[in-house]
Amino acid sequence: SGTVQLFTKESTNNNWNAMPYFRNGQAYNYAIGTGEVPIEISYNDTAAISIPESDYKVVVIPPASMLLGVDYNNFDELKSVYGIQ
Repeated sequence: SGTVQLFTKESTNNNWNAMPYFRNGQAYNYAIGTGEVPIEISYNDTAAISIPESDYKVVVIPPASMLLGVDYNNFDELKSVYGIQ
């Protein structure tokens, strides 16, 4: 089967992080639906949370394009292997 991966980075940062992702006590997770990729952010405290401005990339790899030995949680590797922008 293929894969759908979601990556996030803060707008001031150049490093793409695979989700689910944990930052400053906040958990960033996602689901896959038909035509949508809803993002869920949760916090393990009752204090107000601050969500930084972030960018997201959805990467869809169809089954016929899956390759053995590729780390599908590593955006830089996917960018290199598949030519993703």
